[in-house]
Amino acid sequence: MLRKTLAGAVMLFVYTAVFWLAGCASMAGPREVEIPLARLQEALARKFPISQRYLGLVDIAATNPRVQVQVESNRLVATVDAAITPVFKPRQLSGSFTISGIPAIDAQRHMVVLHEPRTEKLTLDGVDPLLTSQLAKVSDLLAQRLLSDVALHTFDPAQFRHAGVQYYPTRIRATPQGLVVTFEPVK
Repeated sequence: MLRKTLAGAVMLFVYTAVFWLAGCASMAGPREVEIPLARLQEALARKFPISQRYLGLVDIAATNPRVQVQVESNRLVATVDAAITPVFKPRQLSGSFTISGIPAIDAQRHMVVLHEPRTEKLTLDGVDPLLTSQLAKVSDLLAQRLLSDVALHTFDPAQFRHAGVQYYPTRIRATPQGLVVTFEPVK
């Protein structure tokens, strides 16, 4: 009789624990992971310096990226020092260009990457605006090459699991301090 009572109590405890844990999992709310601007700066800086020839016409050297966020457009922006040397004109042109991309989550690789990179602004010291606008098209190619799917942050796989609950990243937003990724429990 004691054995049956003890077995019943153990089963009651197991069922209670299972339902309690299931209830906790369903009550688990979203959580946020912050990625500071300094970490984003470090990740992008590892890609530089870059030196490339484009279309066989222009040599571009890019150095010293400076990362910012555009909170209102949810874009990550980098201003980069540039030295451009057209093959047809061996004089080096110096200046900077500003490129941006939309932070996105690559859940398969557990990374934050940039999508839709584009050139925001190209400034060359002492250069005719017509030539600058032509070179801006080349800088769009550079923006694509530099930023497309660049890993800005890699999550620890443990960040996809918390208190026994599996989480999935659902949203990413820019803040003045960096990026915030929202994780929601998998249902």
